[in-house]
Amino acid sequence: MNKPNIFILTIDSLRKDKIFDETSTAVIPNFNWLKQHSSSFTDAISASDETGRSLGCLFTGLYPYNSEITHFNFNSSIPNIFSILNENGYSRYASVP
Repeated sequence: MNKPNIFILTIDSLRKDKIFDETSTAVIPNFNWLKQHSSSFTDAISASDETGRSLGCLFTGLYPYNSEITHFNFNSSIPNIFSILNENGYSRYASVP
């Protein structure tokens, strides 16, 4: 049986009104396609004001003071979405600037 594809896209400092507002003047055909063919979380609230800590929360489900993850510190002993996907036979790829 084939596993479903999972694509996680996070963009730092992207305003909701630029992508999801009906009156947006942005020309974004690829985002529009993704919105029509995927799940979007448009009212998410960040657990931190710093990107690394926010992503740590997203990937572990823990608050920043529990995961201790930052841009410069990753605690591999804490279960996270990537280790769970790996344990279930998924290949993982990333692109980071």
